[in-house]
Order: sequence, then structure tokens, then C-alpha cells
Amino acid sequence: MNSSQTPSDAERAAAAAAESAAAYQKYVVQPGVAPVKDKVHDTKETAQAKAEEVKQQAKTKAEEVKQQAQAKAEEVKQQAKAAAEEVKQQAKATAEEARQQTQAKAEEVKQQAQSLIHQALAKLPPPVAARIEPLVATARQRPLPTAAVTMGMFLVLRRLFRRSR
Repeated sequence: MNSSQTPSDAERAAAAAAESAAAYQKYVVQPGVAPVKDKVHDTKETAQAKAEEVKQQAKTKAEEVKQQAQAKAEEVKQQAKAAAEEVKQQAKATAEEARQQTQAKAEEVKQQAQSLIHQALAKLPPPVAARIEPLVATARQRPLPTAAVTMGMFLVLRRLFRRSR
């Protein structure tokens, strides 16, 4: 300002421009900015709500997938148990069948042995048969010692016959 304390034309023009800018800001810019601010605020809230919704959907989907995986794992576990039980039953059935076949074969061999013993005794003269029958009875009562003695006698006789050649 100049010395007389009155504003100059330039100062008055500057003050008028400032007032005009303030009025423009107050009446033109701010009313135009307020709806934009509101719109931005609404858009921000909408985006946050949508993000929260997507987050919830992702959690829900993850929980569903987790439950499906657990159900599938339980189903596979049950199938494995059922298959193991089936294999176990088949093994039992096979073992039982093998046992029965072995038992039948043993009975057949026993019958053949008894038949051969009776045939051999029938072909022997009566005095020899009378002496052998107690030995056969002992062999039937104590089969393992009889088999061991018979095997020992067989080995001794074999050795004697080989030396004589």
C-alpha cells in the first residue's frame, strides 16, 4: 500500500479477484465437488461392500471344498476298508479250501497206506504175519519214532549195499 493508506487500483483489483475466486470456489466449485465427493464416497463404500462379499464367498467356497475333500477322503477310506475286508475274506476262504484239500489228500494217502499194508500182510506167510502185526500196531500208535527208526535202517542198508558193489 502507498503512504496515504488508500488502496491502489492494483490492490483493489487483486482484492476483487480474490473475492471473485472465493465466490467461484464457494458457489461453483464446491457445489460441483460435493456430488463428486459423494459419488466417490458411495463408490468406495460399494467397492468395500463388494470386496467383503467376495471375501465371504471365497470363505464359503473354501469351506465347501474342504468339506467335499473330507467327505471324499472318508469315502475312499471306507472303500479301502471294504476292499481290505473282502481280501481278508477271500484269503480265509482260500485257506479253508486248501486245508480241506490237504485233509482230503491226507485221508486218501492214509487209505492207500492201509490198503497196501493189508495187501502186504495178506501175501506174507501166517507165521511171519503174526510177528509183523504187533510191529504195525506199534507203528500206528507211534508214527514218528517208527519213521525215524525206519529211515535209519534204510540209510544203514543203503550204505552196506553200496560198499558191497
